[in-house]
Formats: sequence, C-alpha cells, structure tokens
Amino acid sequence: MLPKKNLLILNYCMDLKDPLLSHQVEAVNELSKYFEKVTVITGRVGLCEVSANVQILSSNWIKGLHVKSSLKFFMLAGNFIRRNRNTIVFSHMTEVQSAILSIPLRILRIPHFLWYAHTYKSIFLIINHYFANGIITSTKGSCPVESNKVFPVGQAISNCNFDFSNKKNNRVKDLVHIGRFDQSKNIFRIIDSVKKIATRKNFELTFTQIGSPTTKAAHSYFAQANQEFAQAIEEGWLKFQPSILRSEVSKTLKNYDAFIHAYNGSLDKSIIEATFVGIPVLTTNPEYIEIFGSWSKQGLASVTLESELQALLDMQIIDITRELENRRIVAFQGHSLSNWAFQISKILTRI
Repeated sequence: MLPKKNLLILNYCMDLKDPLLSHQVEAVNELSKYFEKVTVITGRVGLCEVSANVQILSSNWIKGLHVKSSLKFFMLAGNFIRRNRNTIVFSHMTEVQSAILSIPLRILRIPHFLWYAHTYKSIFLIINHYFANGIITSTKGSCPVESNKVFPVGQAISNCNFDFSNKKNNRVKDLVHIGRFDQSKNIFRIIDSVKKIATRKNFELTFTQIGSPTTKAAHSYFAQANQEFAQAIEEGWLKFQPSILRSEVSKTLKNYDAFIHAYNGSLDKSIIEATFVGIPVLTTNPEYIEIFGSWSKQGLASVTLESELQALLDMQIIDITRELENRRIVAFQGHSLSNWAFQISKILTRI
C-alpha cells in the first residue's frame, strides 16, 4: 500500500540528455512507485518522461547567479510547501537548496533528507546534518560525517540500461576511463601506469579517456595533458574523447576490455556501471576494493594500478569470467536502482 504522504524531490535537472545528471530522471521515476504523488522542484527541465503521478516545477536556477537563483528557488519551494504540508522532502544531490530549506522544514516538522555521496565536508552538509532528519549516502565511506543520522543504501544503477554480457575474447588490450577530465580523476597516473605495464610486458595496450573538462582548472589540466602526452597521442595508443550521453555509456563500455580508474574518493557510479556491464574494473578506490576485492588479491595498502593490470593480464579468461559474474551479483544486490529506491522509500516513510 502506498503511503499517504506525498514526496517532494529537489534536484539539479530533469534531462535525459545531460551527460552527468540524466540518472536523476531515472531516480524520480523509481521513487514514484512508492508514493501517491511526487513533485519535483528542479533547476532545469530538458528532455524527460516521467510517471503519471509526477509533476515537475522548474526554478530555472542559473549557475553564477547564486543570490537571485536562491531567492527564486526559496519562493517556489516555500509556496509549494505552504500548500502541501503533508509531504516528505528528499534532496537529491542538492545540498545548497536543501540547506536553504533546512531551518523552515525543521520548524514545520516536515521530514527532510539529503542524498550526499562525496568525501568533501561542505558547510552545507554540516547545516543539513544538524537540521535535517538524515543524510542518505551510497556507502559508509561516501559521507564525511559519522552519526546515526547517516544511512548508506548503495548506488543506483539501472540493470536495464547496464545489462551484463560475457567477455568475448581472452585479450586485455583496450582500456577506457569514462568520467569528466578532472585532476581529481588522476588521469596522468592512469596514463603512466598503462605505459609502464605496456613497456614492461611488451604488450600493445591502448587507453581512451572519454569525458570533457568542465571547469577552468580542468581545462588547464586538459591542456597540460595534451602537451605532456603529445607523443603518445600521435602514436595512437592514447586518445582523449569528449563526453558522451549517459544512454551511450553501456554500449561504449562493451567496446573495451577493461575500465581503469584512479579516483580514490567516494564510490564512483562509473565503476559500478562497468561492473554491471561485465568488463573488468582496475582501480585503487578503497570502497570498491572493500566491496569487490582486487584482481591482484592484495590488501588495500599494496594495491596499485600496475599490480591490478599486471594481475589481469596474467589471468585465464575462465577465471576472469567467473570473477566478473560474481562481481555482477554483488553489484546487483547492493547497488541496483530498484534496491536504492526501495531502501530510500523505507527511510523516508518511517518518520
């Protein structure tokens, strides 16, 4: 039976064509299964299809115009909440907007939860942790606050969009990383690791970075990479490609032999998506290794990209396939979109 209370979701955008945030549409539709009515207050509306019980309101948030956008958002959200007191508020990745509403919602005793999956302890997270009913996150290590108000529920990967397929050959040659071209992704380290193993083993390896820079600092990092690795790009084993739509990620992943990754912060969606698809993930991310293990069977302190790639190159295809199938099961049990929405609905409705 659906709960009597309605759900208000705050998010950045409702746009299936957004390369980073198209999954927010999926999240809304999956959560809508557990409520009679869902209202979304979003910063921007693009191409999207939503369930019949979902309505969308746009605050037209303009990046860079923080004061004006905050006021417009507060007026829109305030008017809705004033007319709909019997509601629950779920802020999906929008800690700023959530912080703006946190005190009024506390005064009105309206249940309020924030989704936060970053290792950075922002001032907005601190405000929300104090005033909101809880912080929902992907894994224990994906939220820098430790308290009984933090609820880990896993990542939200749609198994329909990221279907598993067995590796068709026993080679490991073409490596890929999909994610924004940002210094935090340690792309230089990935390139150096691939080059070292290719030289040491005398293997022909390629690496493709798919994802564009999105900030001024990232553009500088991108320019530096093009200059520093100009020879590798000219030789053809290194490629930098622009961002792709989220709908293209699964198909693109299947064109490569392994996903290589060096971001050591919170658990990236990208490596869970690659695990769902069924290609080997080479990473030093502590949370991924804690959940799925390492190819080199080493402890976290000893794992490097080189040791992971070396171990994978030395394995037989039957052993790789068995491990990929096991990892897929673990990923589905703990990080599927359906499980994510179910766990969140339980947290939201028990208040």
